[in-house]
Amino acid sequence: MDLKNAMILKLFAVKFVLFYYPFIRPIFIQPMVEGCPGAGAKAGDNFEGCINDLRQDLQIFFVTQVVSAVGGLLASVGLMFWTIRKEVKRKKSSESLLSYVEVQAMLSDYDEAAEVSDYMQAVLNFGFLSMFGAIAPSMCFLCFLSNLPMKRLLAYRFSYVQKRVIPIITVGIGSWALILNFLAFFGVTSTSFIVIFTFDILDLQGGDKWQSMCIMMMFFFSIERALGVLKFVIDIGSGEKSLSHLRIEKCNDDVRDIILANQIKKVSATPRGRFGC
Repeated sequence: MDLKNAMILKLFAVKFVLFYYPFIRPIFIQPMVEGCPGAGAKAGDNFEGCINDLRQDLQIFFVTQVVSAVGGLLASVGLMFWTIRKEVKRKKSSESLLSYVEVQAMLSDYDEAAEVSDYMQAVLNFGFLSMFGAIAPSMCFLCFLSNLPMKRLLAYRFSYVQKRVIPIITVGIGSWALILNFLAFFGVTSTSFIVIFTFDILDLQGGDKWQSMCIMMMFFFSIERALGVLKFVIDIGSGEKSLSHLRIEKCNDDVRDIILANQIKKVSATPRGRFGC
């Protein structure tokens, strides 16, 4: 588990740069260094050109990513059905159906690489929505529509395309919880910056440049810290364990008492149990 958690953190660090940097740069770096398209001679005059380009890039990338993920799932399902069908035709005996064991032997393993890939897809989509949802709200609607068939396709792949996994005990989702928490906080920072600076909700671009910058920075830090305090209060109010977690623990305690009671009755019924051994 420690090895997998370390691999997940290192892989996400690479994915974070590859996936998010091309979209972070037009908002945080390009306006201050190169200037936005149609912004005038001075860099940092306005963000309208950068916002338009970023919105178009986000929509194209998000749609392409969803289509490629769905296409990959459909391709894996189709390839496995084609393999099974070819095996059925190859059998020369009168029995044309494959047994459950034969089918399981032909299916692909659900190893750690496949698990990390499935989690990574969902985590990257969450990062796009939390950081750039204010720029391209249409991504939220597209993500909602795409997640419904994606979950059904993943369930179908687990049932018919991959082998049954060996049951193991896991506590939580490991490093993914830390990554999701990081993306949530970074999303708050990114959204606050976009709303305050790029959308100019305070309408301060016409005044003194340095005075406007100081006022916007003050509002930016105030909103960011206020949202952080709100999350902290919600975490304290919800407790360390969720309601479903508490119900699971109570159910386990009840079942454990029943099992132990039955075991005590069986032991006491034996000759050795009657002597208290």
